Amino acid sequence: MNPTGTGTGSTGATFRSDFHSTETARELRRAGVHVTYLTARPRGAARRETTVHGTVVRGGGRLTVWLFVLLWLVRNRHTVDAVVGVWNGLPLFSPLVLPRRTPVALLVPAAPRRRATAGRGRARLLRGVGVLCPIAGLLRRVEARAIRLVYGRRALCVVVPPSSRDAPVPRDAASSRDAPGSPPPVPSSAVSPASSSVALRASLGRRGRLYPAQPGPANTAHLLAALTAEHQRLHAPGPPSRMPGDARTPVTLPRTPRTAVGLAALCVFALVMRMTAVDSAYDLHVDECYYVEIGRSIARGEGPAYHGGYFALHPPAFFALLAAVLQVTGSHGDLMTDVLALRPVSAVLGSVGMLAATMLLRRAVRPAVAWAVGLLLALDPFLNRFDSRAMLEAQAMAATVVGLLILARTPNGRRARTATAVGAGLAFAVAVTTKDWYSLITFLPVAALGLLSTGAVRRMRLTAAAVTVAGYGSYVAATAATGGWPAWREQKLDGLLRALGVRQITGFGSPHNTTDLRGRLLAHLDLYLVPYGLIALGACATGWLLWCRRRHPGLFAGSPARSLITAAAACSYPANAYAGVWGTTEEQMFYPTVVLSALAVGLAVHLLRCRQVRTLRGTSHGRVPSRGGSGDRDGGRSRTERRSRGRRGRIVAALPLLLTALALTLDARAWTRVHTTPDDAHRRTRVWVDGHIPRDATIAATDDTVPQAIPRAHQRDFTGPEDLVRLRPGYLVVSRELVAQGYTTITPGLYAELDRYARLVHREPGATAKALEIYEVRRSADAQARGKRR
Repeated sequence: MNPTGTGTGSTGATFRSDFHSTETARELRRAGVHVTYLTARPRGAARRETTVHGTVVRGGGRLTVWLFVLLWLVRNRHTVDAVVGVWNGLPLFSPLVLPRRTPVALLVPAAPRRRATAGRGRARLLRGVGVLCPIAGLLRRVEARAIRLVYGRRALCVVVPPSSRDAPVPRDAASSRDAPGSPPPVPSSAVSPASSSVALRASLGRRGRLYPAQPGPANTAHLLAALTAEHQRLHAPGPPSRMPGDARTPVTLPRTPRTAVGLAALCVFALVMRMTAVDSAYDLHVDECYYVEIGRSIARGEGPAYHGGYFALHPPAFFALLAAVLQVTGSHGDLMTDVLALRPVSAVLGSVGMLAATMLLRRAVRPAVAWAVGLLLALDPFLNRFDSRAMLEAQAMAATVVGLLILARTPNGRRARTATAVGAGLAFAVAVTTKDWYSLITFLPVAALGLLSTGAVRRMRLTAAAVTVAGYGSYVAATAATGGWPAWREQKLDGLLRALGVRQITGFGSPHNTTDLRGRLLAHLDLYLVPYGLIALGACATGWLLWCRRRHPGLFAGSPARSLITAAAACSYPANAYAGVWGTTEEQMFYPTVVLSALAVGLAVHLLRCRQVRTLRGTSHGRVPSRGGSGDRDGGRSRTERRSRGRRGRIVAALPLLLTALALTLDARAWTRVHTTPDDAHRRTRVWVDGHIPRDATIAATDDTVPQAIPRAHQRDFTGPEDLVRLRPGYLVVSRELVAQGYTTITPGLYAELDRYARLVHREPGATAKALEIYEVRRSADAQARGKRR
């Protein structure tokens, strides 16, 4: 992009005008815009150089700089995307030499003071005889007429002095704040009667939009908004005909689409990461088989049922979505085929959740930090593992983050705030009606923040919490109305007892499970080192954010997203800590913790690098800037200390970048390893069974997953050799990994002696199941069992 900022930097310009011009150019460059700064050329200065303000081009003197700027614009008129003209005494009238569709904004660093200031000598004498006033009035009228003819409806940006007070915001400014890309509204205390933008507009006869702004970096946002409005006015409504990256597109149009295109590209990247080998990179999971079967039941009109019984352990939001997809695409009649066909639903939901998390973090931190966290979430192997299966976590977390994103903005109007709160509450309701656990990171933190806040923000958050409760209550009422209340009460009580650890059926604390959480973490450390590290860092970051919010609430006052991220992460860790020590812990429970940990770490890194935090920290320790003179020992020591601190500061500043690069490298390595190694042992076993085992043969399974993949298989219990007699003869399918974990219906002792009673006929290796083994039970198993009993 190449917008051109025109300003006067000659000795004749006032310091305030030159300061606003250079600061605005610098902020535009920081915002990612290529700026060419045109100014006068003092004696001895270079004609062209690159500075912090952008590319500075100098030419002309105090009185001829206007001619130089116009000639330069004529020569480069077809390569200029937009022009910001600085009004320092007299505008440059750049629209005269630019194409009609080139956006032009006129920046007024301060309301034009009348040149009839208190003078000395001849000026005072001439004013005394009344000569200067008529001349000044005539010049003002000529100037106003020229500006009205040349600029017409062009945008006008007025930078009002910061010391002004007690004047209403102009109606035009209020109307322009709702324009796309417009900056936040200017408080009424920032406009003074002496330099009123309304008076300026009336004196100049302006008809275009007017944007009042405060001095400083806020000029950038107002200029971008003004240029966006100019492009919308000069071009036909609708999307641009050229790509946003085209060099001929105006300055602010690429900024919003460039961010949108970047977010869309990140979402597509995350979706590709999850959709690559989605049917072979991850083996069949028993939970996704249950969920798809319930979705098939809803699609058939039978309600949330599983094997003839009402299923109420989890709310039906995700099952209803699967049923809707099946209604559109059609069921294939085979459970495993439907499971593999519905996996893209979770992949899309996971990508949407990652996109919403990135957008939420962009409201709280610098864009670079948000992009880095977004890449980590898109490539994270732990999240990919669940997003590539038909599991509950993708939808529940996506709805949670979308709700936080909606609530991270506080609109101006009362109706807009109510609509925002209701929208966030509906998103939270989707999350809690997908999985009850997510009420801990939706309703609980939002309600707590609502009680701690005041004013409009308090009403918004409490309204969102109330809508969440109403959404879950509607689900409970519908369950009771359809006759599912007894099953709902019984299964919810059982789930609550399992969550509290009173009844351990599943998870690492179950009595039949032979592995613990520590062993499981060590077994997956090579793949999930980055998410495990994020969880650990996120715990520290969340604690620091809570401390920082208590000690320095001003850092969180201007950004609701910071408080929402901190509160959600703070509610997630205690729940997982309790589940790990006393309750039922399952691996999918760490899914939301990984997402919130990444957000908390990104927010903490941003605030640690913030100048306000460093200032507050230095003040709290009682540090005073050194003013030691040169040449003494203390001064030399302080300079040495400052140099060493500067080196340490640069190292600390580069550390997050290095850690991010290392984490992305490890995640890319883990993703490549997972998606290039087939892990579909159940599907390949199904193919082998259909081609090699007779239709009338009996097939027995020792776990819950095999019957879902092979409809001919039936789960049975095998505690001794006599149980094999019932097959007479038949086939037995055993998962080696589930036997080692204690999740099968065959005892480890019988499995160790299985070669005495059966013959191994096929083995399918896999990363999840380790190996699916098919045994053919021998005809002599009955005799061997009788001999063993004797």
